[in-house]
Amino acid sequence: QGLRNMFAQDGHFNMVPYRVMENEWSDFARYGARVEVEIKLKAPVVGERPEKISVIGKAYSAKSNVLLKDVKLKQKFANNSSQGYKRQYFKKQILAMVAAAERSVH
Repeated sequence: QGLRNMFAQDGHFNMVPYRVMENEWSDFARYGARVEVEIKLKAPVVGERPEKISVIGKAYSAKSNVLLKDVKLKQKFANNSSQGYKRQYFKKQILAMVAAAERSVH
């Protein structure tokens, strides 16, 4: 599917932990932030399904482009069923961080 499908999510990559992380990013956007992430795929052969994925990113206020302090978006996933992802940021936290970033501009 080209750019719409970054990698085949068969196996365990499309399980709950990866989706929880994506939903967390979505909440940043919903509550006034912008998330930039770099996703690295490690496959045994180029073009094949990756064995590991590493994600690292930052969040910014969408309005002023100020980096949100203390936001650490970093995770590694493997194509197995024993992985996990615990959500780190919720609505109140995100709103407070965005508001603090906006106050720092004024």
